[in-house]
Amino acid sequence: MKARRLHAEVFQIPLVTFTDARSPKDGFADRRGLLFVGGFRHSPNVDAVLWFVREIFPDLRARLPDVTLTLVGSHAPEVITAIQEPGVVQRGYVSDEELHALYESVRLTVAPLRYGGGVKGKVIESWQQGVPCVTTSVGVQGLPDLPDQLPVADDVPTFQDWIYQLYTDEALWQSVSRASYGYVQQYFTQECLVAPFQNRQTTHRGAA
Repeated sequence: MKARRLHAEVFQIPLVTFTDARSPKDGFADRRGLLFVGGFRHSPNVDAVLWFVREIFPDLRARLPDVTLTLVGSHAPEVITAIQEPGVVQRGYVSDEELHALYESVRLTVAPLRYGGGVKGKVIESWQQGVPCVTTSVGVQGLPDLPDQLPVADDVPTFQDWIYQLYTDEALWQSVSRASYGYVQQYFTQECLVAPFQNRQTTHRGAA
């Protein structure tokens, strides 16, 4: 019996999409502090915060004494709520409006993830807001064709250096902000979601 050959059409579509077409707020000079966003029922977020607070933040504060880290996320366990390090601000769960206001006020976000699979919504969301995000190779897992200037670091010194440079260099911040926002516009809009299916319909109509 001759085996049948099956033909399948495969499309790559974005996991996260945005409909908000507003340009991100600029205002480098008016921005202050770092932001981490993540639900704490997800263990990689717990590990990320503990690694950052214990290994990265103390020496960073020595270089930037006034820098703060705001933690946003529901269901924080005691190991997170017990953090009393200088400069760490715990906000817990916040509304969408409060989160948007935070994105407009902070200078950087951090996503120091050391494990966990899939595309990371916190990274894409920060970029969509035009806020540079310092993350790890785990944080950009599954993202195609990343611009070279987006900050990715897997060791403590490099992670600290990226934060310091972006926090103190307005021109660099502007460049990374534009690249981050532009990347989201290229890969994570509603148009990106429907385009493969629209192209398929056009191809089939042309073949009829």
